[in-house]
Amino acid sequence: GKAAPVPPSRIATVGLVRTLDDPAPARVVVSDEVGRLIRDADLICYPMGSFYTSILANLLPAGVGAAIAEARCSKVFVANTGPDPEQRGLSVAAAAARLIEVAQDGLGPGARVMDAVVVDAEQGSYPDGVDQPALSALGLRVLDMPLVTRASKPHLDPQRLASLLVRLAGVPRGASDAP
Repeated sequence: GKAAPVPPSRIATVGLVRTLDDPAPARVVVSDEVGRLIRDADLICYPMGSFYTSILANLLPAGVGAAIAEARCSKVFVANTGPDPEQRGLSVAAAAARLIEVAQDGLGPGARVMDAVVVDAEQGSYPDGVDQPALSALGLRVLDMPLVTRASKPHLDPQRLASLLVRLAGVPRGASDAP
């Protein structure tokens, strides 16, 4: 996380281990209740935050990706504005691809774990770029919205973001009338 020193090189992978003293891989399975809550969600949002320790780590327990794929709601990635030491060298498109890869681990090729990416290309700061053609090639809609304000810059305005997420909640995945 941000409390730790900046990694000296790009992070290549993330995984679960038994303990800090026993780095053997650990298998953790999502509980039935959490799996049900994910499947029944009105919106799944991959939020801003420390890319590996706060976002990808939550996708690692077995069953999380399957529950996300089974959810019938919209699934959006809100890209970090500003630098994240864990995301160094990853464009928004590369980060979305990495999220999809981790969430789809062990699932079939048709498993849909992300529908759209939220950015503010005009006012947001994306140190490694957005790469909208690569996002489109991943089959993702780019929701390029004015979400950074003068007062919030370089971050997204929380009220504007919340308003967008509320509008997206309940919109069936792939609906053409979503913002």
